[in-house]
Amino acid sequence: MKEKIIILIFLSFLMTIECDVKPQPLPKQLKLCLKDRFASDPSAREEDVSTSCMLEFMWLNKDYCEEASPGTVEWLSSLVRKIASSSVRKGSTRHKRQASGGTPRRRKEYRMLSDNERREYHDAINQLKNDRSLTPNRYDALVRYHQVASRGAHGGPAFLAWHRYFLVLYELALQEKNPER
Repeated sequence: MKEKIIILIFLSFLMTIECDVKPQPLPKQLKLCLKDRFASDPSAREEDVSTSCMLEFMWLNKDYCEEASPGTVEWLSSLVRKIASSSVRKGSTRHKRQASGGTPRRRKEYRMLSDNERREYHDAINQLKNDRSLTPNRYDALVRYHQVASRGAHGGPAFLAWHRYFLVLYELALQEKNPER
């Protein structure tokens, strides 16, 4: 009985919540990106263009850029450009769980890696850790980006989407050190 009363009280609170959603104009930078991408490739799919422009816009407007060194921002920007350039492809067809067309990304659960694959993964991580071209190193730059840039994602509806995006950045960073994988 007590549980039913709690549920009724909870439901009554839910019913009293109102939402006031007001339309907001698109930022000029985002409008320009959409216009330029559609002009440069009229056959591109709307979904591909809007996704790449939105990811680029989100990256360029992150608070993280103010807390990172210019070298770190440039390196992470280069990874973002790789994602953006691979997400808009002529004649791409969408496959299940894969919006960018082309070859699907293949990942294995860590426990399913062979000894050789696990060693290659660890080597790539260690190479990122030992690459001190950024301060303190490239691996820690990614970790810091995750900590700072995901503040909004961790508490909101973009949690899964943002982390899928971050995993692609991480994957590209590892592939810079081990291009075979």
